[in-house]
Amino acid sequence: MNKNNYKDTLQQIQNRFPTTERKVSELISHIESDDPRLGFYEAVMKNQVDYCDKCIEVGEETPVQNIIKQIAVETLNGFQPLHEMIGIQPMSGPVGLIYKLRTVKHGGKMALEVISQTIEASSRKLSARVNIEPIQDSVVDGVVVDIFDKDIQRAVGQEIADEYSAEIVGILTQYAKSHIVQPEEYGWRTVKYSSISTPENFLCTINVAANRIADRTRRGSGNFIIINQKILDVIKDNRFYVPFSEEVSGGYLKQVGWLNDHYKVFLDKYDTENNVIVGYKGPAGETDAGLFFAPYVPVMSTGIVINPVTFEPVLSFMTRYRLFEDEMSKDYYSGFNISFDK
Repeated sequence: MNKNNYKDTLQQIQNRFPTTERKVSELISHIESDDPRLGFYEAVMKNQVDYCDKCIEVGEETPVQNIIKQIAVETLNGFQPLHEMIGIQPMSGPVGLIYKLRTVKHGGKMALEVISQTIEASSRKLSARVNIEPIQDSVVDGVVVDIFDKDIQRAVGQEIADEYSAEIVGILTQYAKSHIVQPEEYGWRTVKYSSISTPENFLCTINVAANRIADRTRRGSGNFIIINQKILDVIKDNRFYVPFSEEVSGGYLKQVGWLNDHYKVFLDKYDTENNVIVGYKGPAGETDAGLFFAPYVPVMSTGIVINPVTFEPVLSFMTRYRLFEDEMSKDYYSGFNISFDK
């Protein structure tokens, strides 16, 4: 066998039996090599590919597992806003370590320390469902499978990412509301819109909440806010607000602009209470945050069941991850509520 034939044979073997690394690389080919999220995608998708391959080994349908891998990629794409709010540290196994940067007191002096903590992944059932019948049918027709798979993976992946976002925003809101202190302006409170209707007053109120975070954490002032559509409509004409020049796609959360060239502004499409959540995530990366999210396997199948009403085969999902908090987590978030009553 000459050298060229050997290379061709080796390439054919690699194509037929691709390594986990190659499978992951093909799944996340849309992530550029200089994207800071590349390591996150590689770590999480390695777990995902290993899980799906083991399912195939024990007899589960290959087309279904391949679609689950694609759904997982779309789920990770939907995490983009969360990267700006919390520390995200993927797990390499069901048990791992989380690392957090904290200001601690030693002998009357304040010092920064990176502290490690053991964590264990937990399981949670997801509400997303997929009718598996069209997927099985689409395998017969190669033209349909390409179109149908993309629609499924995008819609279901975003739905799963939205479930994560809803849970995390709910926790951040609880943290912000936990600061009921005196004097009142130092903690969570309700302010009348009339008192903050001017651009200066609105920004000043946010600055007060952001500075409380700096006081409590000894890290920095808040650098992002989460608001709903009603509040966004109000601040669109605020001279301190700069919207993105192009529409940004997103689900439950999406970044829509900047306030005073300091605060990243995120839209929570489902908040009906007119809350303004102010939070801090520092420049030190995934250790410099209040709440930590450690994904293990983002999308897992709980099996195919028959819908008792339609008698259609339905694929449901679960996930494995860990949310980690400590006694200082709530100090990284603050905010207030706006009353529009006259």
